[in-house]
Amino acid sequence: MVKVLESIKRHILPLILPTEEEIQKLQIISDKLIRSLRAEAEKLDIFPSFIEKHGSTGIKQTQLAGTSDLDLFIGFDPSDYRNYLQLPAKQRKQALKDLFLEYVKDWYIPAAHQAGFSNYVLSYAEHPYLTVRHNQYEIDIVGCFNLDLEYILVNGPITAVDRTPWHSRIVSERLNSAQKNDVRLLKAFFQANYVYGDKNTLGRFGFTGFSAEMLILFYSDLESVFRNFTNLDKSGIDFFGRPIQKLRKLHRFQDDYLIIIDPVDKARNLASSISERAYKYANYQINHFLKSPAPSFFIKKSLSLPSPKQLSNIEPHLATIELSSDGAVHYTELRDKLYSVAEKLRKILTKESDGTTRFGTSLFELYFEEPTFVIIFFCQHTQLESTYLRKGPPPQKPHNVQQFLEKHPDAFLKDGFYYAPVQRAYLQPFSLITEFFQKAKPIKGLILTSISNKPSSLVAQRAASLMLDYILPLYGILPHD
Repeated sequence: MVKVLESIKRHILPLILPTEEEIQKLQIISDKLIRSLRAEAEKLDIFPSFIEKHGSTGIKQTQLAGTSDLDLFIGFDPSDYRNYLQLPAKQRKQALKDLFLEYVKDWYIPAAHQAGFSNYVLSYAEHPYLTVRHNQYEIDIVGCFNLDLEYILVNGPITAVDRTPWHSRIVSERLNSAQKNDVRLLKAFFQANYVYGDKNTLGRFGFTGFSAEMLILFYSDLESVFRNFTNLDKSGIDFFGRPIQKLRKLHRFQDDYLIIIDPVDKARNLASSISERAYKYANYQINHFLKSPAPSFFIKKSLSLPSPKQLSNIEPHLATIELSSDGAVHYTELRDKLYSVAEKLRKILTKESDGTTRFGTSLFELYFEEPTFVIIFFCQHTQLESTYLRKGPPPQKPHNVQQFLEKHPDAFLKDGFYYAPVQRAYLQPFSLITEFFQKAKPIKGLILTSISNKPSSLVAQRAASLMLDYILPLYGILPHD
């Protein structure tokens, strides 16, 4: 395997390494912005501890070819902001928001103008920051507090982004050039298999660049990551040496499918947002790779349109819901709301209200090419009998039996339980799905445009491809009644 993997690396790395020209172009833009930020800071009598380049294109240098985003972090000495930090938590949070908004308007924006950049947008996370756009480049200017690592380990960060400079330093200092290339290969693998980032991944959210870096840091190289990946959901990763059983008992981690503890903050799971499906498909593909290694696992292919024959075989099991965004709401908010709505419907499709199987295994995925958002559903069974047997209580619970018989006079005793024939409300999944979305509360920023079991638009067909080529094979499902 080692020789084969090395051969694949030699084939893939030239395709994914950034060129010197790419690196230089981004460096020229970022250096220009940094000089302007320093000059404007002097005018305002603001004295930051540092202005540094972070993210994969910053001091980490783990970016893939074509990466055109950069994070400029401005670090502030917390001792200069005691009057803010001594406030009660709720007041402090608002005061810091107001402070960073003031910095964006009075400092970052004038600095961007001074550097010759007029295309920018005010962005929000825990507090406001500025996103500067220039040609294909996107640079975030973010304020944070310059905290010692020991302080964060003991007290946690003041704001979430205070960890980021330490993330960059750990990657920069503790990964050698070969390991950074392994990070790039792991990112490429995740991207090629639609389990990377937060756009059109399998599941709501895929692996992040930082999670890829930490996997290489913990396991040392790509082959070891692949060898250990199948147990990652059971073993977890904790740079502080705590056993996974102990971590699973902590309330903050109980709902997380994967656990990879932030090496800067023992109270943070950096993998909390990674979807179960993203992990399972990555593991599925890694197992295939280990059996039959090939460069193709690292090369992302566009979603091909399903053939008419493929669609004719699967259409009875599908429903595509198309919605159009008016551009007023950010895609992440729309994505999260659509996932929540679709998950609610998935549960309804799977079982009747009493827990009896309805349409069997039901799966969905969200795919979008703004302004079009598509939810695609697959249901195992497409036609049900008009009635089913609802299971009731056992004879040993006479009060419950009486209530059940009052509601179902034709109930009968079988195998130690009462059962009653019940008329189904829906015999086909498509009718349930249609009624659900027609009655659902509208989502701000989205307009429902169509519901169909025949994916007709190109976006809907690509959503069908995601379902056919990736999701159904993962679950070993063949459409049948």
